[in-house]
Amino acid sequence: MDFELESYVAGMLRDIRERGIEAVREYSRRFDGYDGPFRVTREEFTEAVRSIPQRDREIILRTIERLWEYHEKQMEKERLFLKNGSLYGLIYRPIRRIGIYVPGGKPLPSTLMMVAVPAKIAGVKEIAVTIPPKEGRVNPYVLYVADLLGIDEVYKLGGVQAIGAMAYGIGMKKVDKIFGPGNRFVNEAKRQVFGVVGIDSLAGPSEIAVIADGTAEKEYVLADLLSQLEHGKDS
Repeated sequence: MDFELESYVAGMLRDIRERGIEAVREYSRRFDGYDGPFRVTREEFTEAVRSIPQRDREIILRTIERLWEYHEKQMEKERLFLKNGSLYGLIYRPIRRIGIYVPGGKPLPSTLMMVAVPAKIAGVKEIAVTIPPKEGRVNPYVLYVADLLGIDEVYKLGGVQAIGAMAYGIGMKKVDKIFGPGNRFVNEAKRQVFGVVGIDSLAGPSEIAVIADGTAEKEYVLADLLSQLEHGKDS
């Protein structure tokens, strides 16, 4: 356990809980150099969509289609039956409102796709997305994916302050569960707000191991290794 990290994040979350939006703005200025409106406007969505090259649009659409097809097959059917005068079984209901944290250091539209697609299939009605801004702007690919999936609630917020805002309902409606990876500060913030909200998991440094011998396609092995370079340098 990194007690220094634990104490540092706990202090930030306590400050956010006590001072609300003023604390969120202060940390946003300090860590992201941003001091403007948090919610992305419709004009910013429109500008982002226009900026995506056609080839990239096609790749993103194909990726979303593949994700949708895969996750649709995971949908469980309700199983109910009567026995001895009692009703038994399982009933599935979607989470009402979720928050998705998208890392901003190396913006990952893939994070938004992989969380939002199954959420949409499950029937989640409200999805809030936070992503650290760069020079006051949100990565256009993330906005394009959000627009494709019908998500219009995107906030220019990163770090511990984004997790605090989603968990405590500061500057936005409180979410029921937070999804998405982040650096060690984000990971620790998720750990500390668990119980106030649900979280998906505490992400480790990497999710895959590549096992290959001389018969493997080198391009495939290289692609698998390259996919892990999106993680932080301390991973």
